[in-house]
Amino acid sequence: MADSTITTVVTTLAPAFAAGFAVQQGLQILDSFLNLDRKITTAAKTGLAGLASLVLGFIFATNGIHVLGPLVSNTTSTSTIPTWVEILVTALVISAGTEGFNSIMKFIGYKKDTAGNQADRTHADANRSTTDNMETTDTKAARAAA
Repeated sequence: MADSTITTVVTTLAPAFAAGFAVQQGLQILDSFLNLDRKITTAAKTGLAGLASLVLGFIFATNGIHVLGPLVSNTTSTSTIPTWVEILVTALVISAGTEGFNSIMKFIGYKKDTAGNQADRTHADANRSTTDNMETTDTKAARAAA
């Protein structure tokens, strides 16, 4: 993945990252209120927080923030992604808070490293081929001179 492509993807995902961060902060506030009532179990708090974050994720996703489109725009047509899939994936990623975006950034870094390694191998192969051709020419010239 080229640096300009990574910059474009990161810039395009910035609103979704901000939404995920907002959800995460909102959950901390919700957790504070849920801790006021000692009758609510930890499992119930976890369930309520998960449901709240997913609802907020759906609200952001249905109002124009998307995650899949920017990630696949260079590899496939975004029109091939069904709208319901885009909304569902976006809602899930946003509901994960910053953790969802950390995973995406790790994936982008991995793709960049893979592309860079492939380019390095191609460059090394080209250099080796040029060197081999030069040695062959030198060898032929030495034989002709002998």
